[in-house]
Amino acid sequence: MTDPMTALVRRAAQHSDEEIVTLTGSAAEAELMSLIRTAPEPVLPAGRAPAPARRPRRRVRRLATLGAVAAAAAVGVTALVSTQGDDPVVWASEAIALADQTPRLLVDAPDWRVESADELDPGDGTMRFTDGASEAHLSWSTSADAPAAIASREGAADTVSEAVVAGHRATVFSYGDGDWNAVWEQGDAFVELMTWRSPMDDAEFADLLAAVTQVDAATWLSALPGDIVRSEDIVATADAMLGGAALPDGLRVTPSGGVTTRHALAYTVESEARCAWIEGWIRATDAGDAAAAEAATTALAGVPDWPVQSEIHGHDDLDAWTGLRSIVDDGVLPGGRGLVVSGDTEVEGWVAEFGCSRPVLLR
Repeated sequence: MTDPMTALVRRAAQHSDEEIVTLTGSAAEAELMSLIRTAPEPVLPAGRAPAPARRPRRRVRRLATLGAVAAAAAVGVTALVSTQGDDPVVWASEAIALADQTPRLLVDAPDWRVESADELDPGDGTMRFTDGASEAHLSWSTSADAPAAIASREGAADTVSEAVVAGHRATVFSYGDGDWNAVWEQGDAFVELMTWRSPMDDAEFADLLAAVTQVDAATWLSALPGDIVRSEDIVATADAMLGGAALPDGLRVTPSGGVTTRHALAYTVESEARCAWIEGWIRATDAGDAAAAEAATTALAGVPDWPVQSEIHGHDDLDAWTGLRSIVDDGVLPGGRGLVVSGDTEVEGWVAEFGCSRPVLLR
């Protein structure tokens, strides 16, 4: 299945598994979100009454979000006031400090807004921007190997040029079909902006790069979207999304810390549960445990009927389930067990085929 949020893997051969993590989520989300509440409180002014393969073959779905930090406001000591609509909003000093650990970039152009802001590990994150017609994805990582990342992209690009983005010198890669990405270093972070399902000509992408602007913490926080699942509700919400579906022995949904958007949670829960059962089927098959293999097969047969699928883009496309049907109907593992190159790392073929990754919620 191809999800527009997580199919940043579209040029998967350019990215290592570690880089792909940063393309689909990260930064200090859990800590940040645990420090702030879920609804901003307006501050009344004095005198008033009391945002080298090039195509995706799979979706890599990961957790977690900065997601509606936009909806969050002050706790404890207040530090900064910004304006949302006609009302000032007070942001907690902790929220400001943690927001300052991100690049704090927005697309400052008509109609462009932050569609989502997803995070996973400290120092890594991603944001998706849209103007309603086009999409752009911004990711950053403080652990990326910048020279290696640039070299891998150069190998896949048709042309390489330079530009200035938010005051930083960037390397720009064009792939000849209207797809672009630009990378630069900003402080300790390696930052990347790429298009997705939004072919642009030279001038349009140049305009997009010119519109990328670094803003202050309060402005950045105020631009983030809403749709929150609080930390204490994550387990119950995830369990409901699975509709009581069994999980492999020893696994359960665990809180991630902080909060997430429902959209991000849905993709993460579905992916991790599906991949856990695939891995369980592999282990049982390898061990010759017919009963365990049959249990995993039965669980995988039920994946398309999980309630969470109604929240997954493309779930009703029969072709999306070809890989699972291969396991369930034929006992054949798509991608196999052999190692394949993904960016500058090697993974088992089935991991690449199904877009599976390090679990965040199922432990």
